[in-house]
Amino acid sequence: MVKQYTIQLGIGDTALFYTISIAIAWLLLSFKALLLFAIAATTAVIWHYYNDKQHWARVGIASPPGTSIFFGNTIQLFKQGSHVFDVQNVKELGVTHG
Repeated sequence: MVKQYTIQLGIGDTALFYTISIAIAWLLLSFKALLLFAIAATTAVIWHYYNDKQHWARVGIASPPGTSIFFGNTIQLFKQGSHVFDVQNVKELGVTHG
């Protein structure tokens, strides 16, 4: 059996890559081409994060609903505290959850 490894980019990595790509495109492309590139890159980033949110559902593991596209459940985690957040998710979603 061959193990498959994937790289998960965080929002900061994606934002940095996106910013560098737009800056390079700004130097090399005309305005119309730059606009088309920016629209395509923005669409790709949104598509990536939409599909990334659906990952746990596709593999059949329950996960808490994300409250923010940029922060996920981090804000809820800090407001409630990690222990309360984890206990609540185990009660609602079971021991194995994403």
